[in-house]
Amino acid sequence: MASPPHRANILSSWFTEFGAAIVLGQTNFGKLAFATEDFGSRGAVPPRAYPMLPVGAISPRVGDTDPRALQVTYYDAGGAAPLAVRALVGPSCVDLTLQDGKATYGTYGASRAFAGSGCIPVVFEAIRADGVRARFPQDDAILVGVGDDGALCADRTTAVPTQDCGGGTPTPTPTPTPTPGGLPTPTPNGMQLNSLHVILKHGKSNASQGVVQINAELSAPADFDPTRTAFSIRLRFARSGDWTRTLPQLCGSEPCLTQQESLAAYHARYDAKTTLSLTRNKSGHWTVHFTARGQSLGSLASGPVDLTLSVDGETFSGGADGMLKDNGLVTG
Repeated sequence: MASPPHRANILSSWFTEFGAAIVLGQTNFGKLAFATEDFGSRGAVPPRAYPMLPVGAISPRVGDTDPRALQVTYYDAGGAAPLAVRALVGPSCVDLTLQDGKATYGTYGASRAFAGSGCIPVVFEAIRADGVRARFPQDDAILVGVGDDGALCADRTTAVPTQDCGGGTPTPTPTPTPTPGGLPTPTPNGMQLNSLHVILKHGKSNASQGVVQINAELSAPADFDPTRTAFSIRLRFARSGDWTRTLPQLCGSEPCLTQQESLAAYHARYDAKTTLSLTRNKSGHWTVHFTARGQSLGSLASGPVDLTLSVDGETFSGGADGMLKDNGLVTG
């Protein structure tokens, strides 16, 4: 409660869910407690919008040769057990078994001893009953430090294990088509965010009073209705920054997003510092404008910026390179 960002989250009316965990881990300074607190508000999100693998974890190192727990949560809105749940540990495939909960919504895990010395990449993978494959993390891998050479490993790596352990639809690898100018032509994707423009700025006198501005274009299904669920936003920036916000579906008894007279636009003012609008153009694409002030952003640095929007059971994602300009991180 003495930390302003933590206190703001604890007392925020936006969150309806809370979780906490603490584990004792061995460090170079002896045994220390590692703690986490997590906040959420998923009450208005339809079950089909939940990811197949919402979270995975590897227990901290206690001794050089002690095994570690590999655990991942699996969920299927259709109520079917998975064909396989496993961990890709370096070049190896490690099968995980149900440890808690139900086969359709439970925690799968195994105990694994890591040999050698260095930084070992780990990715969790599940194969749904219909053969669809999902991985956690989705775009990178968790690094596990082993031995003396693993004492200073980073948390994540983009060097993801690529082996196919079998049992599902192969993970597609896009093949770019060369153009005369030598640049690849991207494959059209209905879930892709286009024309992405993000501005992140710290507060001038208080770093926790920062500003987040997002402009993007998305192509949604014909029956897309942004008033039916909560609106979730996630930004990952400069490789280590992570900012999320879930905007509620209802303000009182009515949808927060109000349809305008044109019937092709929605607008919401959630509080004095937060606004969201969606406008559909003649081609059927939606333009999203979002502004939030009074935000804690952490450190800002040039690097890739990835945006994920989840609404009405659909998830849209896109990325762009961010550059530091005028004490802020800007894309586009």
